[in-house]
Amino acid sequence: LPTYLSIYSYLPTYLSTYLPTYLPTYLPTYLPTCLPTYLPTYLSTYLPTYLRTR
Repeated sequence: LPTYLSIYSYLPTYLSTYLPTYLPTYLPTYLPTCLPTYLPTYLSTYLPTYLRTR
C-alpha cells in the first residue's frame, strides 16, 4: 500500500512531464496505423452494447 500511494502521488508530476514530450512524437506515428484497424473493431463492439443500454 505505501508503494501504491507513492505511485499515485507521483502520477500527476509524471504525466505533466511525460505527456507533452511523448504525445507529439507518438500520436502522428501511432494514429494513422492504429485508427483504420482500431476504429472498426471498437465501433462494432462498443456501439451495439451502448445502443442496447440506452
